[in-house]
Amino acid sequence: MDVWGFNQYTVAQVLGFIAFFFSIAAFATTKDKRFRVFLTVACLLLALQYGLLFAYVAAANLVINAFRALWSINHSGHKWFWAFFITQSIISVIVYKSPIDLLPWFASAISCYALFFLSGIQLRIAMLLCTVVWLINSSLVGSYGAIFNDVFNITVTLSTIYRLKLAKSNNAASSSP
Repeated sequence: MDVWGFNQYTVAQVLGFIAFFFSIAAFATTKDKRFRVFLTVACLLLALQYGLLFAYVAAANLVINAFRALWSINHSGHKWFWAFFITQSIISVIVYKSPIDLLPWFASAISCYALFFLSGIQLRIAMLLCTVVWLINSSLVGSYGAIFNDVFNITVTLSTIYRLKLAKSNNAASSSP
């Protein structure tokens, strides 16, 4: 099937690489709000990519993840976590085809918890775990842009965690007598 004069597979891979750049911006920032905004765009682009690759559970979870990331800017707590978690679980069950479909659901559950309950370093550590699960899924599905994205995000997230820890220790040192 052709999309814009290109075969569907090529368009899917291009979308994955475009998402990669938004993901870089998300995972490199130390600002939680900016992280969520860039993550929203990256998730929507990756949802399109996975849809074109017929990985519908991944696509569905990423659409929900995008809205959840945006929603979590101004909302937190148990009520919103459960609303998004249950929605993702129901949609995942509806479009489930094989055991591989459990990976995007699990990654989304981790990030759902992280976005509604965590911030700073804890948020980044949870997102690191989430990214490892997405990397496994991306590898099994054959999403080259997402594989590249996930490997890079793991590296950038580790760097961001280090920068946050460094800033925290510098703040502690400057505030002590």
